[in-house]
Amino acid sequence: MMRKTLAAILTLCLALLFVCGAGAEEGLGLFGKLAGYEGADPRLKTMAGVAGPVGCMFVTDEGVNVVIDQAYYEGDRVYVSYRLTGDVTQVELHEGAPEETAWGTIYEGETAAEKWSNDDPELQKAVEWLDGKGRRWTYSVHTAVTDCMALDDESWLSIVAGEEKYRADGSVIGWKECLIPYEQCEDTVTFNLVVSCNRETLFQDGNTLKRKYDRGEKIYIPFTLDRNDRFQYLYGSTKAEDREIQADLSVGRVDMKGVLCLDSEEQAKGWATRDPGTDLILGWNLYQDGRRICAAGEQEVFAAGTGSIIFELRYPLAEGVDSLTLVPEYEQSGEHPEEAVAVSPAVEE
Repeated sequence: MMRKTLAAILTLCLALLFVCGAGAEEGLGLFGKLAGYEGADPRLKTMAGVAGPVGCMFVTDEGVNVVIDQAYYEGDRVYVSYRLTGDVTQVELHEGAPEETAWGTIYEGETAAEKWSNDDPELQKAVEWLDGKGRRWTYSVHTAVTDCMALDDESWLSIVAGEEKYRADGSVIGWKECLIPYEQCEDTVTFNLVVSCNRETLFQDGNTLKRKYDRGEKIYIPFTLDRNDRFQYLYGSTKAEDREIQADLSVGRVDMKGVLCLDSEEQAKGWATRDPGTDLILGWNLYQDGRRICAAGEQEVFAAGTGSIIFELRYPLAEGVDSLTLVPEYEQSGEHPEEAVAVSPAVEE
């Protein structure tokens, strides 16, 4: 992995109250600001309360300020919020044809306006310019946080959630949640937010679109966090003639997550074959005191050998850990409350 050495030299740890006005918006950190948008992840309000200020800033060669506002490390996840200000996106609109001939991709019978749309208003302006009514081209320079993060040992972290918002002043605010491999979950870890400056030329030659894209050199902005290990663990199990269930959840400061293992020949076979004759369990809804507080939401299903299915569970925090149950939701017949699995704190011996 090639690092841009200026990242280590120019990274500044500053109080966010004095950087780009980041602390001036109603006293909110960026997690709190992002929580105010319609459809925001419900956990953002919690993250705003538990994440600590980071205040690392980097200025790119293009004059874009990248600020890491808040971050939090819990279990096998890291959460980070950030802001980009300055000329985040620069777009040139041209009539005629560019001198460029080494195109990376050619789309026959398509226009950029038909093919793409962007949340970034500047990039959307370029797309709409290429309307297929003649010969036009655009050149854009766009600074962006990449779709991954990195550790100091040069391994990559997968981003499992996050969102960006483009502001009226041209700035970008966003957040990311990254999964850390279990063997790399040390008590203290240095993470790297990764940024790149991407250049793109688009040429609309009538009904033919030509594209050249250059993902610029990556910039690594390091920040170090201590892990929160204050978890409460919940367990539950049931056993019937045709199945056995074991559920294990951990409750941190951001959410509840864990796994549920279902030993069922019928369900395992149905998932393996996608047999329409099998009413499959799609996920597990979270109930408290008989009231549903969260639908299955973001859950993954994995085969775990003959006769077993593993559900990866994730829920927002409940109000306490009393009277929690997991209720299966079937593909065809919906919820089955009579098959609920109660989960409760482990009893210390």
